[in-house]
Amino acid sequence: MGIGGGTIRKKLLFAVLLISSLLLMGIAGVSASDMGAAQTQAVNNSTVQNLSINQTVNSALQTNTKSTTQAVVNSTIKSTNNSQKQQTTVNTSVSSQKQYAAAGETKTTINSTSFTVSQITDAAARVKVYIETNHALPNYVTIGTTQVKMPDFLRMLTAGLLQLNNGTTTPITLKNVAAPAQSSENITSGNIYKSNYVDLAKRVKAFIDANGITPNYANTNLGKLRYESLIYAYSKILNYYQTNKVLPNYVSVKAWSTVTSVVSQARPVYITSDYINGATTDTNRINAIVNGLKALGINAYNAGLGANTHYSVLQNTSVPANALIVDIYGGADAGVIYEMGQSYYKKLVGTRKVFSVWMAPSSVNITGLAWLPRAHDDNYSPASFTGLAHPDQYLLNNGYNYIYSGDLNAIIAAIYKQATT
Repeated sequence: MGIGGGTIRKKLLFAVLLISSLLLMGIAGVSASDMGAAQTQAVNNSTVQNLSINQTVNSALQTNTKSTTQAVVNSTIKSTNNSQKQQTTVNTSVSSQKQYAAAGETKTTINSTSFTVSQITDAAARVKVYIETNHALPNYVTIGTTQVKMPDFLRMLTAGLLQLNNGTTTPITLKNVAAPAQSSENITSGNIYKSNYVDLAKRVKAFIDANGITPNYANTNLGKLRYESLIYAYSKILNYYQTNKVLPNYVSVKAWSTVTSVVSQARPVYITSDYINGATTDTNRINAIVNGLKALGINAYNAGLGANTHYSVLQNTSVPANALIVDIYGGADAGVIYEMGQSYYKKLVGTRKVFSVWMAPSSVNITGLAWLPRAHDDNYSPASFTGLAHPDQYLLNNGYNYIYSGDLNAIIAAIYKQATT
């Protein structure tokens, strides 16, 4: 019994010890689990917090967040799978600037798009031509294979100009810039000189970089210059640089409403007339047409009355190279029409434009006419010249337009169309 009792006590003691050990292990297990959950939550919270900070001060990542970002990366990798997904987001936000790799990390890379100053000056030249041809701002300009929208292009124009002024050639990164909801302008036509347009470029670029949007206007020495006018002005400046390899001393600016107006781009009109109904009547007719065109916003001038004024006006060096010459005739002269197709006449015309008016009913209507015989008073055409077949087609084939009418309003409307197209 004594031996038996001793055995029972030993077994009982062993059972008590065993139960105590199990209880201790259970308590330790619960504590480790709770602490692990708490630690994971702490890392996740830390990661989320850093994400928020990174998004807020993204522009500072290049210079002063390398060690901070690296710490977040390391902490996250030691955490859960969910934390690993969050790290991908962090990498996405900074990869276009600096990439920080850790063992076992999967990096996400975003390739940024950059252009040279030479590419930007080439694009500026094309934008300038588009504006002056279409009297409107293009939606985008293609540089390489990239379509660059105008708000983005304004930033690149100002950045490119500042580089040219400073003598640097760093590639300029394309940014996502918004256009203003509306733009306003109150400008006096004139010149903005180099020191001023360089300062203006600094202010415009700084505004865009700070706000992610283009200004709706910028203050200049001539007044408020609107967003569209800024693009046009800097396109002209960089176009000048592309051609001359130096920045211009100044850039001429005028109101955008003037740039986009078809009338503002119209050719000046110089009107001559043959003797038709007498000097007074013929002069009054010219002046009536001149006044009608001026009322439509066209610069028009009485260039003289006489048999050869259609030719002498082309020899007048004071008549600008972009002028529209309007010649009014009382009769259709085959020799005069034939002369217009000759090389010496076209050389005199140059870049100017010639439009003929045959007054009804005194003149023959050449439209659809099969043959126009030589005029009885033609003493200037070759002796072999007897007339002209299909004179209307002859004119059109040589690049000339005409009207046959006695209605001054119709004549004015036709001249207006020629001056503005």
